[in-house]
Amino acid sequence: PLLRETMLKLKEKYFLGIISNCEDGYIYDFGLSHTGICRITVRGYKGQEIVLRHADSLKDGDLNLEQIWFADRWERDKHIVHKDTYICKGNGTESYTPRFTYHGFRYVKVTGITKEQATEELLTFLVYHTALETRGDFACSDPVATKLQELTRRSIVSNFHHFPTDCPQREKNGWTADAALSCEAALLNFTPERNYREWLRNICKAQDEEGNLPGIIPTIIREITEKTDIPLIAGGLIRSKQDSLAIEVEFRERVQEAFKRLSTEEMGNPNRLAEALRPAV
Repeated sequence: PLLRETMLKLKEKYFLGIISNCEDGYIYDFGLSHTGICRITVRGYKGQEIVLRHADSLKDGDLNLEQIWFADRWERDKHIVHKDTYICKGNGTESYTPRFTYHGFRYVKVTGITKEQATEELLTFLVYHTALETRGDFACSDPVATKLQELTRRSIVSNFHHFPTDCPQREKNGWTADAALSCEAALLNFTPERNYREWLRNICKAQDEEGNLPGIIPTIIREITEKTDIPLIAGGLIRSKQDSLAIEVEFRERVQEAFKRLSTEEMGNPNRLAEALRPAV
């Protein structure tokens, strides 16, 4: 069985206001960036097409979509980026929640609706991420430091949808280096051990016969990198003292293979990393 936590609808978040000066639609502001989807509730006419576009920021009074996409692919993809479309049945009040997708956003631009339909009840932000419990938190008298911790925690869960990802807007991919560098913060704040262990199994399965790994896991792109992040993530799990013996036995061989490929130029002193990987007692 898959050893991972389930997805959780954390909460429903309502908008702070509507920016109605957009030329071709209405922009809803939810006050902060998070991950999830919008449920739409509308009384429309048959065949009415309502389009939702999502973004983190605004530019010149409209969504700043170029900021969250790839410059070399923008012209090709600009008509589909962060876009959900609903076509009304026209039989009274209808409610629609997109499936098989999620977005990272603060703002939603709605087109295809009338002024009368641009109500407070039109959109509800459903915040989704993996159901991680809180392990630790931090607050102090310095508002900047406290806010930084709040943003860190939100960034971690926004990028945890079964496995750690690099961002919730573009690829939503399991970039191994991003996950390795952030795993300590994730383990100090939350309880992602089961997800990390399941993801490590995927990493091990993705290794070729020489121990090389793709930079993204899971992936269909077989672009091999000589770097590996198994030791960093496995070491973080061991230091968190969660089932350390099982982790050591399960990943010992793969970790040893990974160490053979490490160079002192890339990783500093491997002996220090090896010391960190010893099981906690």
